[in-house]
Amino acid sequence: MSETENNSLERRDVKMKKIILAVFVCLMLLTVAVAPVSARGTRTTFTGISHYIDELDPGEQWLEGDTYYIRGLKERYQVEASDPRMAGYSTDISNLNFTLVDPPVFGYGPIWGTSTTDTHNNGGYWKCSAFGFRTKQGFNYHYATCRGHGGYEGLTASIYYKREITDPSGPMEFSGVIIEMQSFWPFWH
Repeated sequence: MSETENNSLERRDVKMKKIILAVFVCLMLLTVAVAPVSARGTRTTFTGISHYIDELDPGEQWLEGDTYYIRGLKERYQVEASDPRMAGYSTDISNLNFTLVDPPVFGYGPIWGTSTTDTHNNGGYWKCSAFGFRTKQGFNYHYATCRGHGGYEGLTASIYYKREITDPSGPMEFSGVIIEMQSFWPFWH
């Protein structure tokens, strides 16, 4: 490699280091600027139990090898919660890819989908996206992020669900947090 090529590479390396440093400094400044805004949110924790009511639509189901697939399974749940804004009836639409195993577990694998919880409180309801897993032991663990609508416009919620029994229609415990943003930005919703 010639000395000219070597100098060119060194200059390019120095230039890249300056760009990376500038990006890093900008990210640090953004973190400092956003922290006061995020600190203005009100957080309310809650717990509860979700009870299976019935299946509204079995969705599409098929078997390939030892994997059982479901798309669009629609079920209804009654939700009891320590915060009345989270209590009501939930309609869940789920998808799953389960590896089949012997009873009492029957299958394990990923589960994902959406839900709408109608709370009958303050004209509010929640739209959620969830993902989770049924373990080889038959336990369910899910995480959902929710956005408030109607009377809950401007609220978000994060919920962690668990069912540590093998009955797939047994009660599911949950805990979470509702976040209400109080921002000085007029376009923040």
